[in-house]
Amino acid sequence: MNLLPCPFCGNPYPLFNVAPAPAVGKPNWAVRCRVAACGARVKADSANKALKRWNTRPASVPSDPSVASVPSES
Repeated sequence: MNLLPCPFCGNPYPLFNVAPAPAVGKPNWAVRCRVAACGARVKADSANKALKRWNTRPASVPSDPSVASVPSES
């Protein structure tokens, strides 16, 4: 499974790794953005779950007129 770019900053090279979970001793799979200032990360108890969580993107949300828009600064 290929990793999608970071959903927040767009970095095309996320990092996938495994490390022991501190308290439990079980593997802790993680995918994180390599851009330190971004900090995006997902964790899971299996590699497959971590990959799927990282690659999950929200469906496009239709415009909601009840939500106030913030004017952009010019």
